Amino acid sequence: MYLIRAEASLGLENLEDCKDDINILRNRANATLLTETTNLEDTLLLERRKEMCFEAQYLFDLARFQKNIVRGADCVSQTCNLNYPSGKYILPIPDSNIELNSNLQQNDTY
Repeated sequence: MYLIRAEASLGLENLEDCKDDINILRNRANATLLTETTNLEDTLLLERRKEMCFEAQYLFDLARFQKNIVRGADCVSQTCNLNYPSGKYILPIPDSNIELNSNLQQNDTY
């Protein structure tokens, strides 16, 4: 809930409230507390990535914040980087669903 409130505060430009909510989480983890309100968007994304680890939320966070996806040099995917906006942010429709309904068409980028 602190992350949701921090993101809402960031959107409303209540930077001190956003920083305070992030610091509540950082204090619980014995991490260094924020002292400034600069670069809060990236800090919030990092905190969400840590808190939601293994919950498959990061792609949706990047899309919501309109960020590019940049993978490391060891990427084995056909598409390692995506610039926002990209049709790849929209997931493909499963083939089984397309087979059930002949009116469905696969998303353009798949």
